[in-house]
Amino acid sequence: MPQRLTEEQAKFAGNLVRDAQKVAGLTNAQIADKAGYVEKTVREVKKGQCLMHKTVGDVCGVFKIDLDEMLRRADLSEQYGGGNAPASLGGYSKGVYGHFAGNYKTIRPAYDDLSRLKTYRTVIEWDSSVPCLRFTETQRSDPYAQNGQIYIPPSSAFMYLMTISKGWIRTVLVSQLVSHSSVMRGLILSQFNISGAHYAPVCAPIIYVKEKPNEDMIAYGEIGAEDKHYKGYARLLWETISETYVKVAVPSAHHLGFAEDS
Repeated sequence: MPQRLTEEQAKFAGNLVRDAQKVAGLTNAQIADKAGYVEKTVREVKKGQCLMHKTVGDVCGVFKIDLDEMLRRADLSEQYGGGNAPASLGGYSKGVYGHFAGNYKTIRPAYDDLSRLKTYRTVIEWDSSVPCLRFTETQRSDPYAQNGQIYIPPSSAFMYLMTISKGWIRTVLVSQLVSHSSVMRGLILSQFNISGAHYAPVCAPIIYVKEKPNEDMIAYGEIGAEDKHYKGYARLLWETISETYVKVAVPSAHHLGFAEDS
């Protein structure tokens, strides 16, 4: 549930409470007692000065008013939980970025065998409770499916798919969908379990291909050259690196000014 209302929604709710108060004949003190707040809060709600959804909803509840339903009826629900992501996520809007929602074939190299590919589905949808775009990985052949929020910096052609859990952070920096393209390309930064409890940072190219509505079901999992989809997926990954969609800065001994055998 969104935590804050817009000023327009708060004023609309304040009018609802004032009208209901006249019909019910309750004082501000009585409303405050029933809602569990002080009179000052009730006055702020009535004036449209309180933007906290829970507080306004509780005061409306005294009069059996369903705040969410009334906002929908007044065509104000699009702003509520659906308009703009918080500034910390980039402040992007559902109206501009809502078309990102959908299912994506996700392809990256297998960390332990670069000749094989990891393929799974990433679902992107608008999360009205924040609000923001959220991603969820499914159809994975391992127990490491990720989910999290999407960060989109203003005036940027890229976006971040971030997983943050118990101190573990995984970042995917990928291009946005532009024009009629269905492919997003970028890099994933994570950790790779080398052996036992030994982990090391790993960075690899990754691509997201938006699935079409009536597309045949893909057999997700880890695939090799024997799979009919392998060649096409491998080419997309190679193009991502070779055609400078991304830059992987791995200096050689020559770049660093010493001989490899020294």
